[in-house]
Amino acid sequence: MGTAPITGDETIEAMLHKSQRLRVPLRTSFVQLGHGVETRPGLLAGLVRNHDERGLDLYLLMMAVATAKPFKAQYEAATWARAVGLQGAAALTTVSRAWSRLAGLGLIERGRALAKIEGEWRRVASVAPLSEDGLRRPYHRPLGTSDDRYFSLPVEYWRNGWHRRLPFAAKALLLVSLSLDKTGGFTLPAERTKDWYGISADTAERGLTRLCEVELLDRRPEWKRAPLLSEGQVKVYRYTLRTPFDKTSLSRRRGSEREGARLSAVTPPS
Repeated sequence: MGTAPITGDETIEAMLHKSQRLRVPLRTSFVQLGHGVETRPGLLAGLVRNHDERGLDLYLLMMAVATAKPFKAQYEAATWARAVGLQGAAALTTVSRAWSRLAGLGLIERGRALAKIEGEWRRVASVAPLSEDGLRRPYHRPLGTSDDRYFSLPVEYWRNGWHRRLPFAAKALLLVSLSLDKTGGFTLPAERTKDWYGISADTAERGLTRLCEVELLDRRPEWKRAPLLSEGQVKVYRYTLRTPFDKTSLSRRRGSEREGARLSAVTPPS
């Protein structure tokens, strides 16, 4: 008797189990470059502008897999395709073209390799991250210093199916929210997201609204003093990420990693 087909979720779970990562560090430069008056959008903007959801899905999964030096992720194209939900005759071509786009942005290096997987030698796609700013510098783990800041994406993003359930706009705004989150929450005026993140106000509002609808993000109104307006005040929204994406949960993850916690100790997929 044949076995049931392997699902995309099973494939991702096996990838995460092998990597034993509790969270995925991503430099803030992926969503926003520069400081102060020199602030400008990062490479996430290009993916959003080109509606390249598959490119973002593959990039984030690769970052979850490439956990140790030499920071390479080596799987067959069909395995990557299944992991990100691609089926049919065009699936392998779609994966290859997405890797090409990511390489063109300077986010990855790609090649071919011979790798032993599940006890068998296979010819595989070999992809490795470069610096998240697109300057094609060799990748190293972010340091968390003032000039090498990062945020973390917890593995529940995959294990709880958010990579499938969230629309593209919400995925992008989740990354932006993670880069901004701090104790007490953050504000994000939709009309400024174009200048700051290269994401239109409409896309930002759709993404933020969806994150609130699925209860990954809380939104509460506040009144800000505005002496140049006739009313003397203006309403703004303060956002707070919810478990497991909130700052407190992710800080615990960092502590658990330092103590050698393994992925199996984390809440299993629902």
